[in-house]
Amino acid sequence: MGLPLKSIPEPIYGCFVVYKHKDGVHGHTGLLYSKTPKGKYILLGGNQSNSIRFSEYGEYTSKNKQKKLYGFYIPVDYE
Repeated sequence: MGLPLKSIPEPIYGCFVVYKHKDGVHGHTGLLYSKTPKGKYILLGGNQSNSIRFSEYGEYTSKNKQKKLYGFYIPVDYE
């Protein structure tokens, strides 16, 4: 059973940022830590080459545009 989440229209620090792969099955998720001066997201993520790290993403996770920004989420009871 997963944590019940709700979608939010704009990101807030600490929210879940979800990217979906164009195949509709795979994706990527991280916690929003910061934003760059150019508006890219700095996400805290795990399970990346057996490490926890900060990574920078924009509308897509890479130049080949396989994973596109899907949305921002917070727990349903977050106020």
